[in-house]
Amino acid sequence: MRTLPARSTSTMHRVQLGVAFGLYALCAVLAVIAIFRPEAIRKPATLWTHASGVVTASYLDADGQARIRYEYPLKDVRRKEALDRKLAAGEITEASYQAEMPEIRSSDAVYHASVETGQRLSPGELVARYTTGRTVTVYQHPTDPATAVLVPGGWTWFAGDRTNVCLAVLAFTGMFFHFLSRAGRGKELYLRRVAGLDALEEAIGRATEMGRPVLYVPGLDDIESAPTIASMVVLGHVASITAEYDTPIIVPCRFAVVLSIAEETVREAYIVNNKADRYNPDNIRYLSGEQFAYTSSINGIMLREKPAANLYMGAFMAESLILVETGFSAGSIQVAGTPSVMQIPFFIVACDYTLIGEEYYAASAYLSRAPDVLSSIKTADYFKAATLAVLLAGCLLKTFWPELMLRLSLLF
Repeated sequence: MRTLPARSTSTMHRVQLGVAFGLYALCAVLAVIAIFRPEAIRKPATLWTHASGVVTASYLDADGQARIRYEYPLKDVRRKEALDRKLAAGEITEASYQAEMPEIRSSDAVYHASVETGQRLSPGELVARYTTGRTVTVYQHPTDPATAVLVPGGWTWFAGDRTNVCLAVLAFTGMFFHFLSRAGRGKELYLRRVAGLDALEEAIGRATEMGRPVLYVPGLDDIESAPTIASMVVLGHVASITAEYDTPIIVPCRFAVVLSIAEETVREAYIVNNKADRYNPDNIRYLSGEQFAYTSSINGIMLREKPAANLYMGAFMAESLILVETGFSAGSIQVAGTPSVMQIPFFIVACDYTLIGEEYYAASAYLSRAPDVLSSIKTADYFKAATLAVLLAGCLLKTFWPELMLRLSLLF
């Protein structure tokens, strides 16, 4: 096969790294923007309807949060605007305007001061600031009179109570680019070999010994689905082994695009192993776009051609139990891998080995060795470990040092 010059390979790697950086930077920006809550953006105080109110109660609740009750005149802004238009048009008199002008007294409104003000004050400081009997200015939303705050604020873009989420997103993104940079410099990112890959090779070896084909089912989803993309990576590994062992492989497909990619994946595996003449395009088959027609066709293949090994890799739904029961009754060795949580129990019961959840994606990353995929797996593993450590530390602090836990919680 023709190999690219070192300079061209380096340039391609930089381009791929740049594209990956751009995509993940965009995802990080969108994630940070999601932390900013548009509903927290308030209009300047001059645009808010305001009235004088009185604090009727100020105390700390059982959770240690500041709660302030106050009374204020609730003005129906929309009705006032309608009355203003009628008065300007001469439809009503000044006396009628004053008589119909709405002003409803609202009492015992519960106010979570620490949230509404957006100020970094302790609950005790808030209670001390808004003491019982104090006269305060209550600001009402111009279009929603029921929404009232003591401090309307200006243009508040950042939700301070979500600072911890922002820090987590930034930490995850930074960790990802750290691993991606290491991979770009040629350093190997260690990833433990998934035991399910050994089960795949064992199943293919058994099929070779029996002189019977291998059936590879890539799932129900189209190619835009992440499980199907991962399935194509595993298919390349499986096809490479079957090509080396001269074992036929049958790949039934539900979608035309998946069929085309499966054909190219298997053909490339045979070419790499110098077995291009052994590749049979008729074994890569389009069956049906309907779920259970596709399932019935696969069952027919199992009973007619009697594959020695059935490999289920991808996203599955209600047909999973039908497939594995037929394969079990036919005496085939079966290996499954899927992120579909609802179908995992069926695969565990009827298959010889099952790649559960994230093991499926880890196997795909292990086989592809793509820097961005490996970086994602490594980052997720470290981040999960850090999350468990934080949860454990939080449990210990809450149990043995509750006051310190309360002080730390005020920081985020």
